Amino acid sequence: MIQFAKDLLPVFIKDFAKSLIKKPKAANSIPENWHVDFVRDLSLIMQIQVYAELGIYEGETFNSIVAPTKIAVDIDPKYLSYADRSPNSKKILGDSTVLATFLSDNSIRLDMLFIDANHSREAVYSDFSNLEAFMNPHGIVLMHDTFPKSKSYSAQQYCGDAYLALDKLTQDFKNWSFATIPVHPGLTLATRLPNRPNWSM
Repeated sequence: MIQFAKDLLPVFIKDFAKSLIKKPKAANSIPENWHVDFVRDLSLIMQIQVYAELGIYEGETFNSIVAPTKIAVDIDPKYLSYADRSPNSKKILGDSTVLATFLSDNSIRLDMLFIDANHSREAVYSDFSNLEAFMNPHGIVLMHDTFPKSKSYSAQQYCGDAYLALDKLTQDFKNWSFATIPVHPGLTLATRLPNRPNWSM
């Protein structure tokens, strides 16, 4: 079972934010895909064993992850084709309900889940609801596109209204803690409470 070093997270986020700010020449030149390095580095810090990603697009995030088991999930075989073909990668054609069935049938628990499929609040809520029970105790869920920089970017072809899912998630899942990194397009991290080391309980 993975043990997440909670005390490293604030330092990691602070250092990562500094690296984002140092590199660009202008404040608005932070790349929109900054999350790729963030998710990869966080997965390395956590030394995850099982990673799943909903919504592969061109595979940029999925292919950057190093883990013994990786699960790519998409409703479109075109996008699944972008996921790497390594022996440790499994491709599932479907949505979060199909993934939930696969995890249940194979007794698999996730260390990290990246939700980046349909960006509507209903879909994000449904994806989290379908899969949160399959997370390891110190696992982490990441939800993309939760802080669009303007109303125009909350259109479905961009970030959608995924950010609105957080109100209902925080209300309905009291055993989880949610924190959003407020940099466009946004990334929300969710961990189970109490978020403490096993030895302290």
